[in-house]
Amino acid sequence: MTQTLDVAENSWYLFNIKQAGFYRVHYADNNWELLTEQLYKDHRIQIRQLIKQLNVIIVERSFISPVLLVFYLSMLRLTLTRLACQAEHHSCVKMATEYYRNWMLNPSQNLIPPSLRPAVYCTAIRIGGQKEWEFLKQRLLEVDIKEDEKNSILQALSCSRDMWIVRLHLEWVIKNNQKDPQDLLDALSSVALYPIGQTLLWEHIREAWRFIMNE
Repeated sequence: MTQTLDVAENSWYLFNIKQAGFYRVHYADNNWELLTEQLYKDHRIQIRQLIKQLNVIIVERSFISPVLLVFYLSMLRLTLTRLACQAEHHSCVKMATEYYRNWMLNPSQNLIPPSLRPAVYCTAIRIGGQKEWEFLKQRLLEVDIKEDEKNSILQALSCSRDMWIVRLHLEWVIKNNQKDPQDLLDALSSVALYPIGQTLLWEHIREAWRFIMNE
């Protein structure tokens, strides 16, 4: 149902008296100005209701939008950093290797920003060799490791360009995740993120299938 109200040009109007309805009213700017003037003249027109709605609008306009903007910009920064490192952009690779080298010099103090760790770890493993890979694998064995850090490390350990290292990682993953099927699935999924890992994982599946069929 639609109702049309005729309101004089310089007259204010107020809906949802005593907040009887579960909805929020958005007034035109000129009506807010008229309501403000009315408050100065006669404060008995649902002051609490008006203040509440004004506060909501202030919050929406002055807080939520900037927060969302900061969030989206941070997500964009992470995406661009990841893509730059994948493309082996000089500045990104230099940043990642320096972060990782400093961490290796002082393993107890990881100064890599948490948001950059997936890109830094993967780049360091891809550019580096066995020493870098073994260092990161040891971090995975730490007792107090957090779940997001564990996932970042598992994925990064598969970033190596050396097939023998990825094969070593695959064997280690299968051996050390036998108790929990979900952990094994997550670990194997991380191996399958990259071409070398996909090839080795497919070879392993075919070999396991042949073994099962011959039993």
